Amino acid sequence: NVSTQADLSNAITLTSVPQAPGDLDTSFPARALNDAVDTVLELSNGQYLIGGAFTDVDGIATRDKLIRLNTNGTLDESFTPPKDLNLSVWSVAELSNGQYLIGGSFTDVDGIATRDKLIRLNTNGSLDESFTPPKDLNGTVHSLAELSNGKYLIGGAFRNVGGDTTRDRLMRLNIDGSLD
Repeated sequence: NVSTQADLSNAITLTSVPQAPGDLDTSFPARALNDAVDTVLELSNGQYLIGGAFTDVDGIATRDKLIRLNTNGTLDESFTPPKDLNLSVWSVAELSNGQYLIGGSFTDVDGIATRDKLIRLNTNGSLDESFTPPKDLNGTVHSLAELSNGKYLIGGAFRNVGGDTTRDRLMRLNIDGSLD
């Protein structure tokens, strides 16, 4: 009987030991995405912004290339990003004002506005129409950063902006999206 209590005590101790770094967190629900995830960003509020090539989440909610998850891993239904990004999202950045800068290979958003590889979203996921980045970016956007002066540093696999302005894989944009 004493050894049984000791065994039971060990079992309780073992199950209460926190998970080791790198262990699978089974409390975070698995999401079924139908294509690649290319970027994951933990937001300042503990949520997650996830971008990639997927168009479907869990076989239920149609989400095109971009989702936000709550801290517990559930889909944030209040975040409604553009529905029709024609190609992948490769990079995301949370801005100091709560908006999001999104980069990738897409050239069209919602089948209406031509946006060339770069968009800014409001906190609810809607397109910020006041942000007008350069058109005809002949490559893809892979990296985004907001600078301390509010401007944006953009990196990627592009060589020209607007057809004739040389920006060899790195450019800086003003807050409104215009080329600095």
